[in-house]
Amino acid sequence: MKKIFTFAGTLLMMCILLILPSEAKSITNSPASMAMATDNGDVIFTINDVEVYTSDIDWSTGKGMKEIDIWITEKEIIEAPEFLIYCYDNYGNHIDSEYVTMEYSDKYSQYFGTVRIDSNTASIEILPAEPGAWYNSFYYYRYERVSSPDGRKINIHDMLVPNYKNVGWYEDVWLYSLDGRELKVAYCDVPAYKAVGWYEWEEISMIEFRAYYKSAINSWDYEGILDAIDSLKGYIENPYYLKELADAQCYTMDKWRVELNAPMALVDYYVFYDEEVGKDCLALEFRNVSYATIAAYKTSFICHDIFGDITRDMQTYYSDKADIAPGAKDTFYYKLDNFNTDYISSFSVDQVVFEDRTSWYR
Repeated sequence: MKKIFTFAGTLLMMCILLILPSEAKSITNSPASMAMATDNGDVIFTINDVEVYTSDIDWSTGKGMKEIDIWITEKEIIEAPEFLIYCYDNYGNHIDSEYVTMEYSDKYSQYFGTVRIDSNTASIEILPAEPGAWYNSFYYYRYERVSSPDGRKINIHDMLVPNYKNVGWYEDVWLYSLDGRELKVAYCDVPAYKAVGWYEWEEISMIEFRAYYKSAINSWDYEGILDAIDSLKGYIENPYYLKELADAQCYTMDKWRVELNAPMALVDYYVFYDEEVGKDCLALEFRNVSYATIAAYKTSFICHDIFGDITRDMQTYYSDKADIAPGAKDTFYYKLDNFNTDYISSFSVDQVVFEDRTSWYR
């Protein structure tokens, strides 16, 4: 079954080693499918600890196609293995992909498959495929471009991206304009685009945040500002931007706390009917605008029906298990003793107990 390799087999092996990622300017083996040559010229890809053999490229098929044989000598494999063959030209560009299902040969006691590939193929990579990957276009055409700082660009399967990044390659970068446009460019081209008014995501996000902050702080939209900061802090990594957001958060909390004359703000509330308990219930959402964790609180308010009539006069509600971190939000639920509460009024934070057991009183 296996073929005796000629000089072409050695040439194929050299091509494979030339297109896989490396440090500096050359490209070496990809950890996703490590290739090596045997004594008789066979090429072996070690995939998931299984040795996959490939033959030399057969030039006899004609019509612009090449043919390659693949076989596995492992006996413990039960299901027929499936592979994706990724073909590259002399410049390392992806030019073809083929899917092959291996069939077990009783005669040779091994799995075997043959696949035809593009005639311009200079080297290949083999990756394990999901069953039925031929019909799964999302999986089958999942390629990514990576580029090097010196300007080289190649297309690879996205499973290989981490391996290339580990040796100095970069994924393409999304850039954004102030008028709402966006595009994806090679990492090595980013400086040229930035020079003419394009920005990376963190940069454009902070530009938009600064414009919103300037407007919101003058219109007392403190909760809007803090919500925007909460959203950004989960994605921003630049330490300079994180400090800018932290400073904006502290300034906003300080202004809000002074205007409220309280360490805790009511952000939102809603009344709903709980069928399980058969009563109206109230949800209160609070924001801690102090620099200490809130452990407990007492609040009071008046309940009204849809006509504005009072259904329950000033009543105190409390929680002794609040645990609201500085700057954070939390929602608490209460049962109401009537069935027609539509809204509340005259809301007041009356007492707050902090984690260190110090208290604030109105």
